[in-house]
Amino acid sequence: MIRENRIMIVDDKPKAKGSTNQMMGNQNPNWEVMVMGSALKALNYLDAKQDKIEELPSLIILDLDMPAVNGIGFLERFSHYNDNFKNACKIVVLTEPNNTDDMDFITSDPCITKTMQRPSVKSQWAPLFDIVN
Repeated sequence: MIRENRIMIVDDKPKAKGSTNQMMGNQNPNWEVMVMGSALKALNYLDAKQDKIEELPSLIILDLDMPAVNGIGFLERFSHYNDNFKNACKIVVLTEPNNTDDMDFITSDPCITKTMQRPSVKSQWAPLFDIVN
């Protein structure tokens, strides 16, 4: 059984990680929020959980713009997991307002549950809370 309250944040920017972590944790103190500072760290965690679907995050909040393995690289690797694994994790991609370069790829990726601009105020986080609930 999936832990419905496990959230993974994948972002390399300290301020963005902190604000996302704070917003998700403040919304519901029962949610377990994991912060991964790179796509590679997140993929290593997921690789280690391939036989433990109940330990997977139910939601992955993914930034696209990261060094080394970026969000697109994360999604490409994620697509190779088995269907049970992929179905256990919803992915929300956070984009920057001026970044339209990767939109064709991310709007056609079946692993992505939602794409949204990075929220700047609390009320803009509501669509994310709805996905977790």
